[in-house]
Amino acid sequence: MAKKHKKPKNFDFDLLVIGSGPGGGVAAHLGANANKRIGLIEQGDVGGANAFYGTIPTRALLDAADKLWQLKTIGKYGIRSSSQSYNFRAVQLWKQKAMYATGILEESDTFNHDKIKLIKGRAHFVSPWTISVGMKRYSAKKFIIASGSAPIAPLIPGLNEAGFLTVKEASNLEKPPRSLFILGGGKIAYEYSQIFSAFDSRVHIAEPSNTLLYHADTEVNDGAIWALEGKGIRVHLETQVTSITLHGGKKIISLVKNGRLHRVVVEQILIAGEEQPALDMGLENSGVSYGPKGIKVNDYLQTNKKHIYALGSVIGKQAEPHTASAEARLVIHNMYSKKPIKYPFNSSPTVLYGTPEIAYVGKNEQTLKQISKKYQIGIAPIELIGSARTNDYSGGFVKLLTSKEGLIEGASIISSHASENISELSLSVNSRIHAKALATVPHPFSSESTAIQVAAAQIKSNH
Repeated sequence: MAKKHKKPKNFDFDLLVIGSGPGGGVAAHLGANANKRIGLIEQGDVGGANAFYGTIPTRALLDAADKLWQLKTIGKYGIRSSSQSYNFRAVQLWKQKAMYATGILEESDTFNHDKIKLIKGRAHFVSPWTISVGMKRYSAKKFIIASGSAPIAPLIPGLNEAGFLTVKEASNLEKPPRSLFILGGGKIAYEYSQIFSAFDSRVHIAEPSNTLLYHADTEVNDGAIWALEGKGIRVHLETQVTSITLHGGKKIISLVKNGRLHRVVVEQILIAGEEQPALDMGLENSGVSYGPKGIKVNDYLQTNKKHIYALGSVIGKQAEPHTASAEARLVIHNMYSKKPIKYPFNSSPTVLYGTPEIAYVGKNEQTLKQISKKYQIGIAPIELIGSARTNDYSGGFVKLLTSKEGLIEGASIISSHASENISELSLSVNSRIHAKALATVPHPFSSESTAIQVAAAQIKSNH
């Protein structure tokens, strides 16, 4: 029988937030702006993992890597360059400068400015209304759990003994490894393989499934692999790593691909792929329902306990920082509004940075086939657009998936600026916009966004 907990008559806070990342941090600020008494609990770095080795530092390293890659290939533009050298410590200093410029490393000050009580330590539920942090207890009328997730080390014999990097360590290396083996696909594999390849690392990626990017269309996966292999990165799909041994300071990786045993010797291993939601906080005492894949929430991001909400990767869904921030805004609205709003899970885009950028949103073609839904496809190669000729990039495309009536169901972009053009398609998915509207709205001539217009014009109007 579940233990009954008595609800306190008085509370220390109106709202306690667990986690200070892009979800929890935004929620805390919004709650404070609504004149609520806010407490914010953070066990790790204030600002969350994303602030220190997530999007901003990764983008800084990727941009530096891309500039080096351009320097190596700049001769095609008729420009001569005698230097293709780099100082990796200086690159890391550039990354730090970029991080400080955004202010993400000064989150403690912003929380203090908004009169948010920052509580350092690990949160542990004592009851549905009370949390302990160290030797102290704090009560609240409402809670938001935004504790994030952590990388899962695959169960491979010898991996722990050989040692491995997570993104945290990889983003702070003093020098690039001579060789790197990435375990798993997804965003981390796509971005960090490009970073280290540019700085002369020999890079391998091994993914046990038949797809590098999860939930992406087949053409997107093919485009991603084509881009990586064009930079000398070896991508091994449907590959099982069977064991890892350490010999003479090198890591010997045994893998099976196409039924044959191979061995790869590398200096470093980076784990990518899946992450485990951070659930170690005494949730059984809160009464909140959860499972191995995360905390269970409804369409309003509310748990089975009406005063407790959860958001971000702890709910086992997309872990993008822009998604967590959007969820935070919706949660604060739903907590203090008489008209709650459902969160549009289907319209938050996945974005992978690098060269090229990749972005996709909504349903993919495999999903539409599985649910036996009739659909239309519109595809426009980027090479049709003028800017593809001026910047010498022609390997990408825009792909639109619509209902048989022409309403936007999903979209994918591979291009130099996919991250900047996907928002138009996210709005289209969320608002069920007809492709005809995208086809008739003027897009800046020669820009990559023109490909959206071209793809939309291929959709027939069946109503």
